[in-house]
Amino acid sequence: MRSSACIADLPSSLCRTAHSTSRFRGVTHHCRTGRWEAHIWENSKQVYLGGFDSEEQAALAYDIAAIKCRGKEAVTNFDISNYEDELENLGEVSKEELVLSLRRQSKGFARGSSKFRGVTKHQKGRWEARIGQLEGKKYRYLGLFDTEEEAAVAYDREAV
Repeated sequence: MRSSACIADLPSSLCRTAHSTSRFRGVTHHCRTGRWEAHIWENSKQVYLGGFDSEEQAALAYDIAAIKCRGKEAVTNFDISNYEDELENLGEVSKEELVLSLRRQSKGFARGSSKFRGVTKHQKGRWEARIGQLEGKKYRYLGLFDTEEEAAVAYDREAV
């Protein structure tokens, strides 16, 4: 994957609307799952960082990603001095590795999430591939696969 520069967040006056569900930047409450989700914007795309039990955990995940993307000038939810240990180690990991690490630490990953879009660990131990629909059903089932990679290939074929 090629590395890309992060873009700045919108001003907080534009981000905090009547529809905002969290007091923290980069955090929303998912009403169906009850989890607090962290997201960050990169190259005009929203990057999912994970779903967490608490609003504060999601805010911490956002802060770590923001520091990786924007450096010490990042606008964070908590004082940047809280992240001195992380600042020393962030240079050793890529943005992609950091996002995967944050997702693994989130509540969603423990339920069998994959590093690939549209792929989840099935109850029987195999990998399930599903793709979102524009109309009608929310997802179209693509099958069960022995490996995570096989399921990801099935998803990619349908997505193109």
